[in-house]
Amino acid sequence: MWRRLRERAAGFASEPIALDTGIFADLRLPADDLGRLVESLRFNGYLDAEGGYVDKRALLGLRPDDLNLAPEFLPHRPAVLDAIQARLEARRSAACLVTLRTSPISPTSPSWRG
Repeated sequence: MWRRLRERAAGFASEPIALDTGIFADLRLPADDLGRLVESLRFNGYLDAEGGYVDKRALLGLRPDDLNLAPEFLPHRPAVLDAIQARLEARRSAACLVTLRTSPISPTSPSWRG
């Protein structure tokens, strides 16, 4: 089970995850501003050319004051980072979720200890 969990955690690190701009809905930015925010994230190295997160683990460990954005978005840094981190944390949690399959143990099964 630990091997499987480690594989899933490694998969999160290597799996491409694209930015979903819907995570910024609470910012209520006009469409043009939203486009500039995405470009600022790309310019500052958080997104690749396709809009995928470059270093998900680094983003998860970032503090709002360390998030580099264009000056016009500096007041939004905490909300922007919260939205990104919540999305990434949800994906990481889903990737690391392990479901155990259980079945009843009968007295005739090898696992029975009576």
